[in-house]
Amino acid sequence: MKLSQAERFGQGDDVSGGFLDGVLAGDLFALAVAAAAIYIAGQAEALYRKKDDRRIVIDEIAGFQVAMATVPVTCLYLCLAFVLFRIFDIWKPLGINRLQSLPGGWGVVADDLGAGAYAAVILFLFSLTGAL
Repeated sequence: MKLSQAERFGQGDDVSGGFLDGVLAGDLFALAVAAAAIYIAGQAEALYRKKDDRRIVIDEIAGFQVAMATVPVTCLYLCLAFVLFRIFDIWKPLGINRLQSLPGGWGVVADDLGAGAYAAVILFLFSLTGAL
């Protein structure tokens, strides 16, 4: 069963704007997770006294939320978002790696948000074209 972003956030089929309202809800949720991640990652970095310590994983969660923010929640999109996000997170194309030099939690989270944004664009294009 496919769930739209609107249904995922409890708005059901009564959403006046349909898909766009669902995307907005997904974007707001991703933004809230990203803000929390920046703060928590900064605190964890200070606690562990190491830049982007392996024990800090909230940045991955925030990046994945960004990747899923523009598409319906289906098994296919979840799997594709995960694979695309991980590829961009490891590869760090087009300047994403420079984001890691930002101070504190920003440096921990920003590269993952960038990887999520690249994945989100590809997934959104798939959803627009009906390729999936």
